[in-house]
Order: sequence, then structure tokens, then C-alpha cells
Amino acid sequence: MILSWMLSALLFTTCVAVGAASVESIARALGWPARWSWSAALAVGALWPVLAPLAALVLPQLNTVSAILPTMLVAPDAAALLRRSSPEIMDMAGRALLGLWALATLLLAGRLAYAVVALRRLRAGAEPRFVDGVLVLVTDEIGPATIGWRRRTVIIPRTLLELEEPLRLLVLRHEREHCAARDPWLLLGTGVAVVLFPWNAALWFIARRLHLALEMDCDARVLAAGADPTRYGQLLLWTAQRRSAIPFATMLAAPPSHLERRIIAMRLTRPRRAHLVGALVLLVLAIVGACSEGAPNGPLAQKSPGANADRVPAPTKTDGPYVEFQVENQARQIEGTGQLKYPPAMRQARREGDVLAQFVIDPNGVPDASTFRVLKSADPAFTAAVHEALSSMRFVPARVGGRAVRQVVQEPFTFALRSAP
Repeated sequence: MILSWMLSALLFTTCVAVGAASVESIARALGWPARWSWSAALAVGALWPVLAPLAALVLPQLNTVSAILPTMLVAPDAAALLRRSSPEIMDMAGRALLGLWALATLLLAGRLAYAVVALRRLRAGAEPRFVDGVLVLVTDEIGPATIGWRRRTVIIPRTLLELEEPLRLLVLRHEREHCAARDPWLLLGTGVAVVLFPWNAALWFIARRLHLALEMDCDARVLAAGADPTRYGQLLLWTAQRRSAIPFATMLAAPPSHLERRIIAMRLTRPRRAHLVGALVLLVLAIVGACSEGAPNGPLAQKSPGANADRVPAPTKTDGPYVEFQVENQARQIEGTGQLKYPPAMRQARREGDVLAQFVIDPNGVPDASTFRVLKSADPAFTAAVHEALSSMRFVPARVGGRAVRQVVQEPFTFALRSAP
């Protein structure tokens, strides 16, 4: 079910984002760069929800070694949240979501392509020039920034040439740090991630925080090289007043929210021990949440019977029956059981029709009549005939981890009259 998977992926990525924020706090306290915590969060949040189910299908042996905490359910099971909804409504919602997903991806991919073309035009129209011994591109208004992936280049506005040399050197030092760290590649990665998963709000948050981390790391390297914090802060304010957005470019200029955080970070003293302890606790909770049964790696908890089945406990579920995609072996009706009786009135009127019914099969393979629910029916008489036949039906029960479990099934029943020869 696509809606269940999307909700699980969103919960999982949210836990990853919380963990990355905790790691960033610890890294800042130790004087380490924080970009890698957000880069890892971007990769894990974008790839794991897709790769985990695929890995379970391609390599079934992973089912016996997956890191699941089934008794510590922190992130709620998305399937459990949606189980009470009508299957028809959920099916329609799933198709609508897929359509919206495809539309949003196409729009964002178009924007990404337009940004790449705009960067090429910007590079082609700029004036190459040596400024304080550094080859840069000079434009009328855009910059300062670092652009390009294969050939990273510093681009500056013409007004920067009017600044005094010490300030110009700070600007160039900042942008050259971005070039050396290959930061434009990381920004391109954020763009691709949100194009592929535009519905994942947590992924957008990670992309934004990664952009901020790139700038704060670069600020830290410039200050470590001997720049005066007060003078450097004034330079940030000056560039913020002349800010112009450049797609997939690291910039000395920053939006107001980022600018405030960058200036505060330059003046922070060593954090208190309580702050570090809080960050560690939050990191542990984020890891537990990401590894919980409701995360996208939940399907890996479906253990297949085998040599190690006795060492891996079967999933415990007390809040309701399993659905189709959660079981290893689906329940199936035993031939010769549950013979339908054609309603006499319908036969006399030569009426035909279909009934789509939903009910639960218990671990003994017996339908639970109290869970009988009609999803679609051509006539109440046909519905009554199916309900009457339910008590004589027998099924091979569904199995998870080698154990018989309850499963909710949807069965179609067709009432058709044979044509006379």
C-alpha cells in the first residue's frame, strides 16, 4: 500500500533528521564539521525507504539479521494507522497520491533542468578577471557565490571590487573554501533528493539544514585561519543586503534565518555538559525511532521459516489482523469448502452479479463471521448467500515467521447462470 509506505518513510526520515540535529550539536561542541551528519541523513533518508524493501526481496536471508525492535514501537506502524479505512478509499487515495507524486517530480525536475541551464548561461555571460590574484567571474549584481560541479568557480558582483582589500580577501577565502570542499556537489544531491521524493517534508528540512551546515563549516574554517569575527560578521551583513539567489550555489550571503544562526555560531563558547547529554539522549531516541517496527525497515521483520527461525521471535501483533503485504504466505481457500447457493429468487429472475466481501481468517483457517463486511454487492440476496456460505468455508491460514496468524482478506464471489445449450 503506497500510502502506508509513504507515511512510514516520512516517520523514518523525521527520526533521521532528529538524529542528524543531535549529531550536529555534538560535532559543533567538538569543533568538527557538521556537514557530514546532514549529508549522511540526506542519503539515508532518501535511499533506505526504497532499498530496505528491495533488499528484503532480493536477499531473503537479510530477514534473519535485520535490526528491528518489535517490542519497542516508537514510530507507529503506518499500516495499523490505516487499517480501519475502507480498502476502496485507500486504493483511490493511493492512485491519487501516485499521480500527484509524478506531477510534483516532473515540475521539480523541470525546475532543476532550468537551474542547470541558468548556471551555464551565467558562467558564459560573466567576465573572467583576476582579483587579488584569484581568477573569478565578475557580474553586474549576482554573487558572491561558488558555482559549477566539474569546474568550480567563484563568481562575485562588480560592487565587491569597491571594498577594501582585506574584506575582498575574506570573501574570496570563503568562496575558495567552498570550491575546495566540493560543496556544490552536495547541494546538487539535495536537489535530486527532493525531486525524487517531493512529498517527504523531512527530506526538505534536511536539505535546508545541509545548506546551512555548509556555510557554517566554511565560516568556521575562515575564522580558524585568523579572520576577525566582528569584521567577518559585518561582511555577512553587507552581503545579505545584496543577496541574490543562485540555484545550487554556496553563497556568503544568506537568508535572514541562516544569517542569524551563522553570526550566533561565531560567538558561541564551549557548550555546557547538560547540552551534550541532552543531544546524546535525543540521538538515542532518534535511532530507536528509526529502527522501530513502524519504520520502512519494518517489512524486514517478517522472518521466513528456516534454520534460524527458532532463534528469531515471530512478530507480535495484538492490535489487529495482518494485511496482505505483511504476511509471508497468504491465506487461501481450500477447494471444495464453502459452496455458494444461488438465491432462488435471483435464479428465477435470471439475475447475475458479483459480491466483494472482506473478513478475517483466524489461525485455524476458519473465517470470523463477526468481521464480515461487504465492499461491493449487486443485490442483498447475493450478499446473504455469501454470508451463509461463510460458515462452511475453510482456509489454509496465513503465516508470518513460521506461525499461523490472523489475516484480513478480500474475496470476490460471482453468481452467474449457465447459458442453455
